[in-house]
Amino acid sequence: MFTVQFWKQAAERGVKTFAQALAAVLTIDVLTTGNLLGPALATAAVAALLSILTSLGSDLVGEPGPSLVAVDVEPPVLTEDLGEDGDDTDGSLS
Repeated sequence: MFTVQFWKQAAERGVKTFAQALAAVLTIDVLTTGNLLGPALATAAVAALLSILTSLGSDLVGEPGPSLVAVDVEPPVLTEDLGEDGDDTDGSLS
């Protein structure tokens, strides 16, 4: 919990949650009243804070880090796109 990587990941989750909550509240607001920016920002801020607090709780309960599950990220495997006949030509002149 006291690593830079943990706080980067927790902050990313908080920012995403803020943006999602703000977008949701503003969307509903525009469809209904159209004048509640203050409450929308407050709701988004509380959602972001709750996201960061759940990241802290997740670190204490699950694997180390802001998520309850361990995340093993493998680099993507780059492959060539082969044509239907198995060769790497697409019939164009290059």
